[in-house]
Amino acid sequence: MKNLASLSAKYLDGLILPGGFGAVKNLIDYAVKGRDCSIHPEVKRIINEIVDAGKPVGAMCIAPVVVAVAFS
Repeated sequence: MKNLASLSAKYLDGLILPGGFGAVKNLIDYAVKGRDCSIHPEVKRIINEIVDAGKPVGAMCIAPVVVAVAFS
């Protein structure tokens, strides 16, 4: 395990975010705050780095909410 702050898009071919309660509770606080949620800053950074690098992002179940919040 490594600190998310040390992760960089240059080390990844893409990003897959599995869904489920953990995604909307730990990566963002949507499970508690709904539409007024915020995202973990490092999660936002890595999602945006991946997209800016032109690499694919996949999100399943409720995880597309995480991606949408990263772009807001």
